[in-house]
Formats: sequence, structure tokens, C-alpha cells
Amino acid sequence: MRARRGVVVAVGALALLASACGGGLNVPTSPSSATPTASTPSPAPPTGATPTASGATGTPTASPVPGRVTTGIATLTASGGVQTTQSMPLTTPAVYAPPPGTFVLNWTSAAAGFAMTGLTFVGSRPSSTSLQVSLSIHASSGTFAFVSRDGSCQITITTADPTDLAGSYSCPNVTDTTGTVTVTAQGTFNATG
Repeated sequence: MRARRGVVVAVGALALLASACGGGLNVPTSPSSATPTASTPSPAPPTGATPTASGATGTPTASPVPGRVTTGIATLTASGGVQTTQSMPLTTPAVYAPPPGTFVLNWTSAAAGFAMTGLTFVGSRPSSTSLQVSLSIHASSGTFAFVSRDGSCQITITTADPTDLAGSYSCPNVTDTTGTVTVTAQGTFNATG
């Protein structure tokens, strides 16, 4: 029974990775599915890459060890069109590898969600098509989904070790996917293995 369970978990993980390789963030279209999810970005740049004109800083450093994170907390404070302050646990499975790897991480609760997908780095970078941020806020007035891949969020990663990822994010004036609600959102995140 235990061997069969392991096979089921392995097949599920492979299915998740296969579906994650399909593109960008999965933006919900209905309030009932507004928890942010993400998919794996394009391959990492070579070690020693230099900052881009978009304002990215930090240099990836190679790690021969694949990463593993299983627990963590993210915080979200939003003001503006919707207000909330939340703390959310890391949702598993979590896909993570230290620089120059990639990550697909989700922290969710019944009231909110925060997700990031991109190339792992240490430093500070704006959101982009290769470093996406997704937020969801469940409020009495409805559920709101926010996706940033246009530089409207700044992500800072202070630690990116094989079993430890930590940092913060700031999204001043990010607009929801319907274009009707704008918030200023910020918070911290960590994931450990």
C-alpha cells in the first residue's frame, strides 16, 4: 500500500510539473477559483548574468543541490479599493530550486492568496513575464484577483538557499484583472524545507 501511495504522489507531482510548463499564471475567471496559481517560467539565465535594463538587480549563483521547501508563511497587507491584512501558509506541492533555478510557490488561506513564479535570484527585481506575482483577496464585496507581470510589483529575495527562501514584495497601485479595483499591497514571504 505504501509503495502504491508513493507512485500516486510521484505521478501527481509529474502531472503538476507537466501542466506547469505550459505558460504563465493561471488567472481565475470566477470568484470561486480566485486562489492564485502559477506555472514554471522559461529556463534560468546563465550564471553570472548581469542586471537588465528593466531595473533588475542581483546575480544568480549556481547551486549543485536541488531545493526543497515544504512550510512557510506569507503576509499580505492591502489598502485602497479593498483592505485586508492576512497571514497565509505555504501550499504544497511547492516547486523550488535555488539560483539559478526556478520556483512556483503559493501561500493561501480562506481570505487571501499570494503566489510567485520565476527564476530564483537574490536581490531586488520588478515583476515581469519571467517573474510573476499573483494576489487574491476574498472580501465581503467579492473576490479580487491581481496579477503583476508589468513591473507594478517589486520583489526582493534576501535568502535563496537549498532549503530556505525569504523576502518581501511591494505592489503600489496594482489593478485587479477586471480593471476596476486598485490596491497598494505589500508583504513578506518565507519557505523552508
